[in-house]
Amino acid sequence: VSVLKPTGTGTISISTMGEPLIYTNSGVKMNILGGNLNLVGVNELSGDGYTFTGNATDGYILSLNNLAILGQLVLPSNVPVTIQTNSQSLINGIDFDNANPGNLTFAGSTPLSIIGDISGSGNNGDTVTFGIGTNVTVNGSINIGASGGAGGTVNVSGTGTTLNVNSDDSTGIYCDTVNVSGGAILNVTSSSRGIMAHEGGVNVTGGSTLTAGCDYGVYIIGGKLIVDATSKLITNGSIAPFCIVD
Repeated sequence: VSVLKPTGTGTISISTMGEPLIYTNSGVKMNILGGNLNLVGVNELSGDGYTFTGNATDGYILSLNNLAILGQLVLPSNVPVTIQTNSQSLINGIDFDNANPGNLTFAGSTPLSIIGDISGSGNNGDTVTFGIGTNVTVNGSINIGASGGAGGTVNVSGTGTTLNVNSDDSTGIYCDTVNVSGGAILNVTSSSRGIMAHEGGVNVTGGSTLTAGCDYGVYIIGGKLIVDATSKLITNGSIAPFCIVD
């Protein structure tokens, strides 16, 4: 695979009679977890390419090392969970249980690809944070909070942080509040609205950049769009670069 000299942060999948062989672009064979990884009610677990440690009081850390999870990753929603990407990894999609608001943080500078969606718990107060230096690509949507995105917050923060959301759905990020801060970069595309936010609005501050490409780049109901003097909003919305509805 490495002699092909591919570029980018994706992976290469080779079909076989059983599970596919998956390689990083540098030619490293990835560990395969063929089904779902359900971590609800689990205190400690490990396998080829991952460890899950912590406790229900202080929170949990899921460490990924060249792992491809071909099923859903299901996380507990009553404690903070950090996904630490130590070497390039892939997850089919991420869900929470429905007991409480979810609190998920991404950490680590190596690329992480999420093939499907990041779906919240269905409760007010879901929070998903992409921490300093993370490099995450979501080839689906981020949909968090209660019905209509109520109470959900997406944070993209810190120098060197890049979040790419490439969705075929009508909305790329659907929540109450989006914060892009501290020099972070958020790129989002969808079939209609890049971001749909509510009262918390969309805040781009601290030398950050938000790029949205779709019919409506940013669509806000009942909130505000704030872009400070050090930051940039780049849109090529074919209908409107942004739309704010009272």
